[in-house]
Amino acid sequence: MALSRAAFRRRALALTACLVAVYAAAPYVTLWRLYRALGDGDARTLAQVIDWQSVRQGLKDDIAEGIVGLPSTQLIASNSLPPFGAGFVNGIAGGVVDQEVTPEKLAEAVHISSQSSAALTASSLPNSHPSFEHAFFTGPTSFVVSVRCPGQDADTPPLRVELGLRGTSWKVVRAWIPQDLMDEAHFHT
Repeated sequence: MALSRAAFRRRALALTACLVAVYAAAPYVTLWRLYRALGDGDARTLAQVIDWQSVRQGLKDDIAEGIVGLPSTQLIASNSLPPFGAGFVNGIAGGVVDQEVTPEKLAEAVHISSQSSAALTASSLPNSHPSFEHAFFTGPTSFVVSVRCPGQDADTPPLRVELGLRGTSWKVVRAWIPQDLMDEAHFHT
């Protein structure tokens, strides 16, 4: 039995609507997976949902452009030679980024942070969960999220994360980390 033109169009429209809904929901599913992996300390899932090479390069670019810097104690501890200029510092910072920005280190840092937060009472830490300020598509293969981290002042810039469509899955491809969060980060080199 052949479908009528009207029935075919309805089915095609329904299929298209389903595909659009799946496409629109996919970045949110990736964010949920990221959130759960961070909460569980799941480095394996973090490795799957984050394009680590791209995120590291973005952080190196931000450091090189002076947009954000590593905590000064880290740069001093890493630098056993006299400074030879910005290129030398950027090289050190790039090495620290390569060494410290990994799924395992992120899982460990979040675990340590959550233990510290758990030690505080609810009254002393009213904002103990991240809050999403914005989440929107910036293009057909780009999705940006702004997140206010626990304890982060309202007058400081939020953490921004960009997801990109990589093949058939969405991954974190860029992170813009505000200086206050960089200052609080614990680097162990």
